[in-house]
Amino acid sequence: MPHCSKLLYNNVLWANWGPALKHVVIVGNGFSSYQQRLPSRQLNSEVMYIAKILPHLQEVNIPNTFYLKDIFNDSSIHFFHEHVLSKIEKDFWNPRPEPAYDVNDPEIVTIAKQR
Repeated sequence: MPHCSKLLYNNVLWANWGPALKHVVIVGNGFSSYQQRLPSRQLNSEVMYIAKILPHLQEVNIPNTFYLKDIFNDSSIHFFHEHVLSKIEKDFWNPRPEPAYDVNDPEIVTIAKQR
């Protein structure tokens, strides 16, 4: 999922939220970079599932070996190990509200209205 919106990563986490995340591996933008670039208030309100799972995942950076260094410069593989997830208290996983986004957010791609 390289270069996808942080909202899409958040939706993938929401759809698989719970100990079953052990079956999910995400290759894409580094979640830790969102933590570094966004204020915690914004991270928690916009992408709650990324914010919540950050302390419980393993993120492995993918070295950028491309000629142009700004291509895939923030790519990582995200693992959710069973032995880590099993130590999380059950109430961590609840409630599990469906993410709601501002339809005017520039990261949301919609179908253009036809004339």
